[in-house]
Amino acid sequence: TCWRVLPQPTFELCNSYPPKLVVPAELAGSLLGKVAFFHLHDRLPVVAWKNPFGDAVILRSAATRSRRGVVSARCQEDETLLETLGRCIGQPSHDGATGQAGSGGGAGGGAGSSAGDGRLSLASNAS
Repeated sequence: TCWRVLPQPTFELCNSYPPKLVVPAELAGSLLGKVAFFHLHDRLPVVAWKNPFGDAVILRSAATRSRRGVVSARCQEDETLLETLGRCIGQPSHDGATGQAGSGGGAGGGAGSSAGDGRLSLASNAS
């Protein structure tokens, strides 16, 4: 499985994101913290929606801090996250993280959805 739901109940990773985020399963929380710091307002790339009938995803994030000033900075952890996202997109999901959660928008706000409208279902798939 390529995706996991990352809880952030105290909004320690990003205070403007919901309390649950969908991120690549293989990435450690410490790496995600460094990526968050590299983006404006700590808005690291996360899955906001995944097509329940296919592999398409919509990611959300903010611009990187490297766009400030004359010197262009790089963040190896950010590049690792983007490479991992590239590998995950196109892989079938068997973990139930298949779209957008909750009713308030953003990835990971609730216990799941059975509405068939593309919102994240956090329930386990039988397959």
